[in-house]
Order: sequence, then C-alpha cells, then structure tokens
Amino acid sequence: PISGVTRLIPLVSGLYLEPGAMLFLDTYSVKSDKVYLFQNGTSISTNKFGMRIPVMAGWQFKFGNKTKLNLFTGPEFEIGFTGKTKYGTSQGKTSFDIYTSNNPGRLRNLALLWGVGTGVSFDKYYLGVSGYFGLTNMRNNSADQSFHENHILVTLGLNLNTYNKKKRSKSADITL
Repeated sequence: PISGVTRLIPLVSGLYLEPGAMLFLDTYSVKSDKVYLFQNGTSISTNKFGMRIPVMAGWQFKFGNKTKLNLFTGPEFEIGFTGKTKYGTSQGKTSFDIYTSNNPGRLRNLALLWGVGTGVSFDKYYLGVSGYFGLTNMRNNSADQSFHENHILVTLGLNLNTYNKKKRSKSADITL
C-alpha cells in the first residue's frame, strides 16, 4: 500500500475489530529472459492503482503498559481503479487497460482476499507482518485459466490515538 488508516475498535477482553482503508500501487514486471514465454515479447510490465479495505478481527495481548502483541485475521476487499500493462516486442511497445472489456487478458477490478498476521505495538509505534491470500479468480473471461493474487505486507505505523493522549496529558500538566 502507498498509505492507509485503520481503526482498532476494542470489543471485549482483548478481542477487537479493525476496519481500514488503504490506497495501493502495485507494479509487476517479467524478466526479459522469461518474456519469450508470452508470444515472443521483449518486456512486460503492469501497474495497478486502487483501494484495499481490510476488516480484521483480532486478539490483543498486553505486556506491561506500553507493549502489545496483536494476532489478526479477516477479509480484505480490493477495488482496482486503474491498471495498465505495457507489452514490448521487436516491433515496438503497446499498452492496454487491464480492466477494459475489449482486452483479451483482462482482470476483474473487484477482488476478495483473506488475511492473517501479527503485529507488535510499543508505545506509539507499530510493526506488523501479514499475508493476504486471493480468493477471487482475477481472470474475468477465461473458464480454464485462473489468476489469484497474494500479498505479503510489512507494516510500520504510528498509533495516533496513543500519541495524542500523551500530548494532551502533558499539556494539561503544564497548565495546572
């Protein structure tokens, strides 16, 4: 993802719900020595831009006042806004939109993935690792071919709720 936000909503005894929204820019390319597999091309690259909406459920374990361990799982919805593939041959380069109906290799712009992950919070900082497994066949027009996208994310974050509480309490202490 390029950037995003999530909101951890405590439910009961460490159980929480964490919806979010993230913009993404995915880029793919095929090494030039492997492109011959795709109709004698010289290069292939794809760029996709869109939004991912995770809705994770998790369990939070507290270790002292500042350290927390999170384990989570849940669905992630993906909406592709735009995508383009550039295909190079010895005659030149062509490009096409990967979501349009006149493209023989088109992909669906809506997908469902399932995510699992873990994260550690220390004070206002967060470090997490998660994996998302594609449940939707992204190939839109082929009954005999399938394409499922998987993602691995390493997340660095800042817990704004904790950060703002500390700033407010420090400023309140100064004014008293």
